[in-house]
Amino acid sequence: MRHVRRVQLADLRFVGGLLCVLTAAIVLTIQAPHRFAWAKHTYHANSWRSPVRRLLHTGETYDIPTDFQEAALTYVPPRSTFAVLPPPSAEVAEKGYGIPSLTLIDLSYWMQFLLLPSRMVEPSVAQYVLCFACDTDPWAKRTAWIWKNDSGEAIGKVEAR
Repeated sequence: MRHVRRVQLADLRFVGGLLCVLTAAIVLTIQAPHRFAWAKHTYHANSWRSPVRRLLHTGETYDIPTDFQEAALTYVPPRSTFAVLPPPSAEVAEKGYGIPSLTLIDLSYWMQFLLLPSRMVEPSVAQYVLCFACDTDPWAKRTAWIWKNDSGEAIGKVEAR
């Protein structure tokens, strides 16, 4: 008489676990050299940039122009208050200035981070306004524009309330 061994659930779990570990080891072995090469390439790609350029490059990935970021860092003093003034609508931004809607979403958050320790506040109490394709008419009489470019971006110091 032949002795037949029954396959138990514990045996199946062991084999399944062993297959998972082997699969992970194979994937790691195949992918690790590529990941190290990618990391080395990224390191070398960023090594020629200064720390400020690396910071501004992050803003560029959000499609925020470098000159606008540089001007904000230059003209908005640390520990001051500022407000970001967006375009009147996403349609105006897209059609009139070529600004994607995702840039409008990221703009305020990025400028808040970039200009630390300055604080982003409501426009009515801000010392500086960062106009990103905004309507400057409401601000014309009470703001001295200290930087402008040809793309509809401007930075102003609010002089009167």
